[in-house]
Amino acid sequence: MSPQHSLWMSDVFFGATLALFSVLLYANTFSGGYVWDDRAAIITNKDVLQERPLMDLFVHDFWGQDITSDLSHKSYRPITVLSFRINHLLHGLHAEGCHVVNVVIYTVTVLMAFKLGLVFMSNRSARVAAMLFCFHPIHVEAVASLVGRADSLCAIFFIGAILL
Repeated sequence: MSPQHSLWMSDVFFGATLALFSVLLYANTFSGGYVWDDRAAIITNKDVLQERPLMDLFVHDFWGQDITSDLSHKSYRPITVLSFRINHLLHGLHAEGCHVVNVVIYTVTVLMAFKLGLVFMSNRSARVAAMLFCFHPIHVEAVASLVGRADSLCAIFFIGAILL
């Protein structure tokens, strides 16, 4: 086995371990319910509840208001709203499904952060940075709070753009 193949297998194993840590770290959120912001963003948002045509979510804010309205907060996150809509399609208004998806999205973010580290750092430094990223407490709100999904999705697109 070549040293290059061995290093690649080692990175795959580390990535799998990192993914396991990401899931285990936030598995306690699976049984969580909805909290304050979730009511407006998910439970009463007609774009999420599929009470409006799909294309309407591209002209509404995060809370389901017309983006041009004076009542709108002007927070435009159509990809996040679309992800909630898909969650609703698959799980209805059961918060557990949303929490599982948040953890999956976070796990992808952590793995992408590791990949980014491998591009710009030594292997050892990339591993340390990925572990720090995975376990850093600043991510708790982005993963445990359903509306925090927007932060993890933003990170996926940001890191993905850099990797491309």
